[in-house]
Amino acid sequence: MDLFTLFIIIVVVGSRLLVPLLIPRYPLPAILASLIIDAVDQTVFQTFTDLELKGYQNYDKALDIYYLSIAYLSTLRNWTNRAAFQISQFLFYYRMFGNALFEITQIRMILFIFPNTFEYFFIFVSGTALFYKMKRLSIRLLLAVAAFIWIFIKFPQEYWIHIAKLDTTDLFKEKILNVPLETSWTTAFAQNIWVFPAFAIIFLAIGVILFKIIKILPKPDHKLNFGIDISEKLTPTGITGTFIRNILLRKRDFAEKIFFVSLITIIFSHVFPSFQAGTSDLILGVSFVILANAVVSYALIKYSKFKVDILNKFNFILIVNVVIAYAFAIFLAGDRNVNYFVIFFLAYLLTLITILYDRFKPYFVARFK
Repeated sequence: MDLFTLFIIIVVVGSRLLVPLLIPRYPLPAILASLIIDAVDQTVFQTFTDLELKGYQNYDKALDIYYLSIAYLSTLRNWTNRAAFQISQFLFYYRMFGNALFEITQIRMILFIFPNTFEYFFIFVSGTALFYKMKRLSIRLLLAVAAFIWIFIKFPQEYWIHIAKLDTTDLFKEKILNVPLETSWTTAFAQNIWVFPAFAIIFLAIGVILFKIIKILPKPDHKLNFGIDISEKLTPTGITGTFIRNILLRKRDFAEKIFFVSLITIIFSHVFPSFQAGTSDLILGVSFVILANAVVSYALIKYSKFKVDILNKFNFILIVNVVIAYAFAIFLAGDRNVNYFVIFFLAYLLTLITILYDRFKPYFVARFK
């Protein structure tokens, strides 16, 4: 592998790993950037490298789960409209469950039945928050938007991709640009200069429509704000008494984390062939990891003599989870080869989920208690 190819891989994969980490702080710009990177990364690899991309679909699924999980967790901290949160929570878990079911059965119709409505719903609410307080969004409006996205956007898109199995870029090359599929994008556009003014007209029309919509909207509640209000005065609930008491007080949180992480682990176990384990073994392993993380977090907060910030806590728990994940994988794999990179990424993802969940959920509780 030459240095330029390695550079492209580092830039693309690094972007897909780092940009989603900005979602909790800059929800709309970061989710849109993640969506765009997700859409163009394969084209970048095909254009600038000679990689075979045999495992691209697995890599793409894993990183899709990664940024959508961060987006869902950010709603715990940022969203002030409880109805919006509850709808997004349902949409997220509905899609995740569908993903897990698809990986187990390989029935493509499942992805059509369980569309990724959460992502566009998240974009709508985050876009509204640029100018308005989220509390202005009524339940009726939120349900109407979710239904519109589900029926008129995601159903056609999921059918196009998973049932009809049509590739938009291939159709664009063959039917619109009228060039063979193997033609590079640079050559294709060079032979079809008319595409650029056509795109300009389309974007101009979209801009005019958006301008007309904005003019009839109510007066904004605040100036344009791409970030979140981190000055909000909330007092998260801390640990109380013994470890067992804290687990009992947060049993619903504990159960949600097990469910959340179990779905992700089941998906990974089927997406990556080297990561093989039975569903019951995975759920048992996830429960052990979540319990171990809770023990470590409790000990760090209650008994540590040093200041434990989120980065230190993340690093410490990541080490714990990597050790557990390696031991668990080797125990299940036996004499089979274990893909240690996959195990490390899964441990990283599970650590990030548990840390962000523990970090953000107390704010949700404080806001809606």
